[in-house]
Amino acid sequence: MECPKCKCELEAKKAAEQKLDIDVCPECEGIWFDKKELEKMMPIARKKLKLHWKAAKQDYLCPRCRVELYEFTYPQTDVWVDMCKTCQGLWLDGGEFEAIEQARQALRQRGRLAEDDPYHTFSGSMRQFMTEFVELVVKVRR
Repeated sequence: MECPKCKCELEAKKAAEQKLDIDVCPECEGIWFDKKELEKMMPIARKKLKLHWKAAKQDYLCPRCRVELYEFTYPQTDVWVDMCKTCQGLWLDGGEFEAIEQARQALRQRGRLAEDDPYHTFSGSMRQFMTEFVELVVKVRR
């Protein structure tokens, strides 16, 4: 498979603890996760991650199925990630795995991780959903 960012050949690496093969770019250190692999690698990863409705189409291609990736912020972080609409694989640029893990771990320690929230919905917290809904209504009325 080819790196969506720098076009190098991805290398399969064994994640020993999780017994997974993940695909890593030797140049930019980006990581490709097939569907649900991120959940297995990171215990606090968002379960059943879905493409966000505000995701923006990118010029980068999915290493697995060669269609455009879509960019959005990973839930409850400021980290921009790329996801394939077709196979639901996830591309993380170098350093983004650690950034997601740190941000979500900090939220869990403060009791603010959405999955731990009783009002959690598929698109994030109820507050996030309502904020996005109001923004959409305001946009439509303009």
